[in-house]
Amino acid sequence: MTVLELKKWQRRVRRLSKAVIVGNIVGMGVTIVGMEQIVGVLVAKTLSQGGLGGGIITQPAPPSVLSSVNPIQAVRAIDIFIVQAGANTMLSHLISLVCGLGGWKWVRRLEDEEREIGASNKMKID
Repeated sequence: MTVLELKKWQRRVRRLSKAVIVGNIVGMGVTIVGMEQIVGVLVAKTLSQGGLGGGIITQPAPPSVLSSVNPIQAVRAIDIFIVQAGANTMLSHLISLVCGLGGWKWVRRLEDEEREIGASNKMKID
């Protein structure tokens, strides 16, 4: 690989790393907003069911109470899985962000080494 090809490759990695970093920060922001909205809906559903009454329910609810709960407003297992999906999305953005920063750091280190080699060669010539 020639020096010119290496420099092109470094520019591509730097550009790609920058795009990955920006994309992941935007993705994390959108995910946070979405998760806050989902949690807000779940809190509203819980409050509308009287979920903060306190204590552990040890007896089944009477049929009159069950019929008064709107099934659309009931907190279901799928709601919890949606929150988990949001958390998984945040984790994937974080891992990708760390990888993008690692690529950026690697290219910067190569550029710094090239500068040091160039400076030492210049000193030898002088």
